Amino acid sequence: AKYANPAAAEGGEGGAGAAVEGKDGDDGQAGAPGGGGEQQQPQGVVQGQDGNQLKPKVLEKMEALIAAGKCTREDLDHKIRDSLADFDEDKGVEILDNFGDANTDTIRNKAAFIAAIIRRYRSEARGVPPVGGIGMMPHSEGAGSAAAPAAINGELVQSVNARLESIYESGKLQRGDLDDRCMEQLKALPEHLALEALQKLNEANLSTINSKSGFFVGILRRFREQAVMSDPNTTNSVFARLPPMLQGQLERVIKSSDLDAKCYHELLMLGERGAADAVDKFCEANLRDIRNPTAFFLGIIKRIK
Repeated sequence: AKYANPAAAEGGEGGAGAAVEGKDGDDGQAGAPGGGGEQQQPQGVVQGQDGNQLKPKVLEKMEALIAAGKCTREDLDHKIRDSLADFDEDKGVEILDNFGDANTDTIRNKAAFIAAIIRRYRSEARGVPPVGGIGMMPHSEGAGSAAAPAAINGELVQSVNARLESIYESGKLQRGDLDDRCMEQLKALPEHLALEALQKLNEANLSTINSKSGFFVGILRRFREQAVMSDPNTTNSVFARLPPMLQGQLERVIKSSDLDAKCYHELLMLGERGAADAVDKFCEANLRDIRNPTAFFLGIIKRIK
């Protein structure tokens, strides 16, 4: 489908809102064959996945972005146009406004970036989180202060107790190997982190370790630090230290609380150019297919370092 601005498409003059010339050079009111009163659809109107038409204001906004040098026609390919056609006019313009507000000079793949914005809007329209369980791990309730505790009324919850019992039954641990200090620290963790800590303990070669309590305390310390870094207050504080451009770019595809504070801390350590590169790569990814965005983002940062 072509946009409603043939002159611009052919490299001629004219930007957003330029008139569409009729076949005989009229003022843009292209009549039906035979001079009937019924109007033809503008050339720029396309249909989306549900048969919806790309709205005039959305087309105008596209032309404005192209005229401003924010993107090229190739960046707004047919997949992007088809997706935009499935939104109402105001929402379509809002999506393009979000794209236009970004510093597109730092974005290498603009099509992927706007596609990520569209995916977020689709998810919000369905009433689900932008990346469906972002930051979650198997058997978890998610990170942060809302995570389920590992203990209730001083007793381990069923899932954590069952994991610990399975380690005992395997013979890798005796019931006296873990002292009260270990158990108290295990109970203090969110459920999903307690399960991960026990998994780490189970994976270790415990036959070579004299003080199993001391070894497990070391594991628990790392997961306790992870719990602190995933706390919303810590996350918001570190996120606020990012350059405003990076904050805006990230918030177009996720919520700031969807990533652990460690991501933002590591991002600050990269420097301006490295941080911009890392954010570009993260925003260009199809986040819906990524089970643990925090780990994914940290992997990007590690490769850039």
